[in-house]
Amino acid sequence: MRKNLIAALVGGAALIVGAPAYANCDKGEVVIKFSHVVKATGHPKGDAATLFADRVNKEMNGKA
Repeated sequence: MRKNLIAALVGGAALIVGAPAYANCDKGEVVIKFSHVVKATGHPKGDAATLFADRVNKEMNGKA
């Protein structure tokens, strides 16, 4: 019983927290956020994040 209550509360909180992300989108647009803590150039993870963003924008025709 207690686990179900906790699961319901966590699920409800996730819906409430996630809802504002859709408010910042234009119709038909998708926002994808990729968190990384290194500079965008000169580090393998930063370079990969930049390449990922370029690839996603290319594949989705600039709608992401």
